[in-house]
Amino acid sequence: MNTLASPESSLPYFDAIIVGAGLGGLSTGLHLKKRGMRVALLEQASRVGGLCGTCQFEGREYVIACNDFGKAMPEWLASVGVRQTFTRHSTHIHYEGRRFSLPPDLRSIIHLLPHGADLIRYAKGQKASRASGFSLYPTVGALVNATVRHPMVADILKIPAYLMGVSPDTLRLDSLDDEFRFAYGYTQPTTPDGGPQAMADAMAECVRETGEIFLGTRYLAHQAESDGIKLVNTDRGQFRCRHLIDATARESAIAPDARRGLPLAMFWLAVDRQYNWPRGVHTNIHYPAGVSSWFGALERGELPPTFGFHVFKSDLATQGDCNTLNVYFYLPKGQEHPDADLQSKVHRYVFSRIESMLPGLNRAIVEQHFISPTRFTTLHGMSSRVLPVITAAGEPKPDNYDADRDIWYAGAASFPPGDHGSAAVLSGKIVADRIAGASADKRARSHTEGVPA
Repeated sequence: MNTLASPESSLPYFDAIIVGAGLGGLSTGLHLKKRGMRVALLEQASRVGGLCGTCQFEGREYVIACNDFGKAMPEWLASVGVRQTFTRHSTHIHYEGRRFSLPPDLRSIIHLLPHGADLIRYAKGQKASRASGFSLYPTVGALVNATVRHPMVADILKIPAYLMGVSPDTLRLDSLDDEFRFAYGYTQPTTPDGGPQAMADAMAECVRETGEIFLGTRYLAHQAESDGIKLVNTDRGQFRCRHLIDATARESAIAPDARRGLPLAMFWLAVDRQYNWPRGVHTNIHYPAGVSSWFGALERGELPPTFGFHVFKSDLATQGDCNTLNVYFYLPKGQEHPDADLQSKVHRYVFSRIESMLPGLNRAIVEQHFISPTRFTTLHGMSSRVLPVITAAGEPKPDNYDADRDIWYAGAASFPPGDHGSAAVLSGKIVADRIAGASADKRARSHTEGVPA
């Protein structure tokens, strides 16, 4: 164990203790380690990664949730010594007999080329709204409806809302700016080779070079001692530290009446290994026309005649005779645990349309499992909501530091903006930078005042 007992106690001492070993906690630990600090992560689960991981279910391994990232992720992890390779890939959007690609390919450009005027008006409207502090067009839907005339172009520009689990009239327009402001790079998606758990495990391995990760350990409370030292109580004993970082989801900080995005439901599929998944493509999206209409129905608690869903092949190793796939979709609001009739309707819809994107897939399915939002929480102890809380345009994420409690916060629930894995990882760097800066300021003040730091 890479711990030191503090001078005043025989309890294990760390410069920083991080509660939660999801991407935010792992990233914080890596960046503090890079600055020479001794760190420990406390994780109540039996593995690291949080939503970015895999699970065993009836003898097969499936991706839990978070699975692809922006192009910045490989560079960020390499900068803190994580040895993980990534593969760039495409996302295909299947819209009313047409196929668009992200990043855009020649076919996508040809589809959109006749609608240049719409795209120019959209870009100008976005610029004008930015200049107004996003009061002119606070949501993606408001901007698109005001500037774009062709229904197909309007739907394509609204797809970020679908991916975030909200209607276009709900998704904040400034969230699109955040993608470029923080250089996440989701317009050029990439996946970790071996799957998300392999990436989280590689991060954990790097933390353990000089630090500790305590799995199956629940944080209970802490007390402040003298000179900023904290006594941290867990269900497996006590630790002492100078800096305490909470990298959990912070559900308790969300008001009970706060608006939330819809949680994902999913089918886990085991598919014959001989099935020919499209080369270079990670995700296929079934995306019907009129997203504002059909997603609006879902938010009202209704099952619309058409709705979107997306399918991705896991980057896990072939398991015997099969590969595993995830199918993600949103159920009507309030149907986190649907009855058999609704399950049957959704199943018929999805698997009658999946063939148009992936011919022959139905014949290749060996096993399938329906995972409702409620079952997801039961299995993993986490929510499947992409957007945990809906805030108004311009409303900032909670700050990373609570001065009253002297606690730092990392992860996607805090600054910077972005409800995804890349934002969680960037938050770790921001927290580590601020802790290092605060420590340097304290040392400088102590030197100036002639008091030992």
